[in-house]
Amino acid sequence: MLEIADIPVECGLIEIDGAFPVVKIPAPWRETPGPTWQFLASMMRNQRRTYEEKITPPLQQKLTLE
Repeated sequence: MLEIADIPVECGLIEIDGAFPVVKIPAPWRETPGPTWQFLASMMRNQRRTYEEKITPPLQQKLTLE
């Protein structure tokens, strides 16, 4: 689909070979600042909401003995 010349210099290329990814062109290292505390707190809140939504208490049934 793409030629190697079509890939920008600041990008890398990963191809899927069967079920495994293969790095064809490694991306250059970029010095970036780390995440902020606000971003980390937001991620944790989102994870908690997702986790709480997935857990549902089991349905309780009253057993009657006859």
